[in-house]
Amino acid sequence: EESTDMQTSAICMTELSNCQASAGLTYLYIGCDKYGFRPPPKTIPQAKMDNLLEMMNEDDRKFVKNICYKLDENSVTTHEQFKPPPPACGPSLEVLQQWNDNDGPQYVLQISTKGWNDFVKLVDILRQAALKLWAAEDPRDPKSAHWLKKFIVSVTEEELCHGALWANPEPGRTRIKIFMRSFEEQEGTFKGIPLDDPKAKAFVDMDNGRVDEEAQKLLDEQKAMLKPDHAWSILWAEGKGVDPKKEEHKKYLDEFCARFEEACVDSLNEAIANEIEPDPIVDEPEHHLRFAAERAHKYHPTPTAVTVVDHVAAFLHHGRGGKAFVVHGKSGAGKTYIMSEVTRRAAGQAQASGGGCAVRFLG
Repeated sequence: EESTDMQTSAICMTELSNCQASAGLTYLYIGCDKYGFRPPPKTIPQAKMDNLLEMMNEDDRKFVKNICYKLDENSVTTHEQFKPPPPACGPSLEVLQQWNDNDGPQYVLQISTKGWNDFVKLVDILRQAALKLWAAEDPRDPKSAHWLKKFIVSVTEEELCHGALWANPEPGRTRIKIFMRSFEEQEGTFKGIPLDDPKAKAFVDMDNGRVDEEAQKLLDEQKAMLKPDHAWSILWAEGKGVDPKKEEHKKYLDEFCARFEEACVDSLNEAIANEIEPDPIVDEPEHHLRFAAERAHKYHPTPTAVTVVDHVAAFLHHGRGGKAFVVHGKSGAGKTYIMSEVTRRAAGQAQASGGGCAVRFLG
């Protein structure tokens, strides 16, 4: 259901971010001969969609705007700066802000892969419009997080960007591993894959019974961005592709599993060797600050709440020694959210001035 409703990308990126908070290995890329699914964005900001529509002819414009997407003017998007800080080994805040630049009203996708012909038509129209609109951008720049990529790359490459290409390396740590497997070239095959074999479509991108050459070109470019830690080449097994019963394939699979286990153990040992003894003076305030950041990103204030936040901020800014500012209200009135927003502002101001912010949430 999630795949049909174009939720795959969002779910995968969330899980990948969770992995980047791990102490050990955070990302394993397994590159073979299939580039993967390239869906259109589930949502497109109104401003960006308006620009894309200008690149289309009248018929395509009506098809996209009246059939494929519907404007949601009530959409509320959380800006990256209000979200919890990204994992240290993940993409930077600046990269995430560029990639997730989707403020304001959104056009929401209304069709799915169940209507395959319309779906394919939409993907092609949006892709050509995006290439026209952002002609100066290079969608194959591995470090680029430009919106153009959303219309070009596969979900797998988006994962690769978040997990490896945009990741921040940590000195002395192995957090990413690149594994690749290919088939040995044979006469009458495509990259070692006999296209008349019923199993071929499971191993290579196909379009109406033929190799999807555009997808394969993108795959070759993707692999050129990477330096594999381990690579295997095996002969195609008729009717199977990869057959664990074949000695050569069993050896490959055993080696793959052994190298993966080795990578996980080594990464965890590195984490243990670099482990820092917890500091209660630092760790507890940091926990409270993270709590405040998590709550603040859900903060959608009423005019009254804005007034309260402004008064508290002014009190903290001017400083009145010996006095306390008390915010009170009924249970559920939003006191915690208000103080989380106050904390977010105070922390930002303190950081800008080279200071710090200590906070404690009780209850």
